[in-house]
Amino acid sequence: MCRSAKRRLIRAMQCRAARIAASASATRHQGKGAAKAAREHLSQCDVRRFAVSMPSLFLERLNHAADELAGALPPRARSWGLARKLLNIFLRDVLYTTYFSSQFRFIKLEPFLEIPLDSITARHLRACAGPRVLPRWRGVKHLTKEINERYQRYAIAVAANRGLRASISIRFGGANAERCPIHREREDHADREWKTAIRQRAR
Repeated sequence: MCRSAKRRLIRAMQCRAARIAASASATRHQGKGAAKAAREHLSQCDVRRFAVSMPSLFLERLNHAADELAGALPPRARSWGLARKLLNIFLRDVLYTTYFSSQFRFIKLEPFLEIPLDSITARHLRACAGPRVLPRWRGVKHLTKEINERYQRYAIAVAANRGLRASISIRFGGANAERCPIHREREDHADREWKTAIRQRAR
């Protein structure tokens, strides 16, 4: 593939990742125009800046990028929590796309990527953690850097048992999917053991 064709492909993939990240469901009840503004911003953002080898530098740039995205949202949809959520979904999808990930050397960022937080993910993390371990979820509009950090730290403990932190929400998102009756009891038992192990690890 020639360079110009590859650039066009990468550009198209970034636009696609932006559309997926800022989907109608991800921006539901967040204000009119949130999805369109977020898609436009994410499709133009410089993905290369995230390709770093130091966790602290990655977090610094992630924070800055979340502030930028929040500023690009319409006034009624402008919240740091929504921006962080959409940005984390976007970066996770960059990692999952082979061409995209290779172009921006994202494979080394796997341990740094955060879990995108929403009500479903928060509910599952709180269920794993047990009573009073994580703060009450008040909605993505009310998510702050401090609350996000507490959830992300706990997600790291979960990831130690079940894979990458950024990918945990995929498992949570499929928790209500129909399962084969033959395996349902076995999976439920495994989930109970998993939650017990996570609580012990987090203490």
